[in-house]
Amino acid sequence: MLAGGENTSQRNVHVPGQPMTRRFPEFSRLFWRSVRPQPGLHPAMRARMWKPGESGNPAGISKVYAEAMREMSMQPVGLSPGAERTRRWREKRQQGVVVVTFDVAPNITGELVRSGRLDANKRGDKGAIARALIELAEEAAALEIPPARSP
Repeated sequence: MLAGGENTSQRNVHVPGQPMTRRFPEFSRLFWRSVRPQPGLHPAMRARMWKPGESGNPAGISKVYAEAMREMSMQPVGLSPGAERTRRWREKRQQGVVVVTFDVAPNITGELVRSGRLDANKRGDKGAIARALIELAEEAAALEIPPARSP
């Protein structure tokens, strides 16, 4: 108690260097509440929200839309060209097919045309050349022709 009968605990005593929030805590709390944006929804949006215990459609999704989305999610998604190519390559490997890439000289395609294994109009068609060479290799394997010896 002070000489005038006042209690120091009831009176705000200014301490130099003390922040305003310490000296006036109630004012500070009200001030910062008014300045800071309030979390949550705008009051107009909050009023329109579905509340527990109310009947109606809380998600706002129609039955037709929900059924269409369910149906769409069950449809298989088409693969990209790269994924499709990879899938075919993996299937061939599982079957034991070996993929070989090599250059074919123009004189070889000429020989394939001359022997009747390749159509003259398809000299530039890689698929036709590959089929002709595969047929030739299969015939050689069936006849059990030994490989030519290099000098």
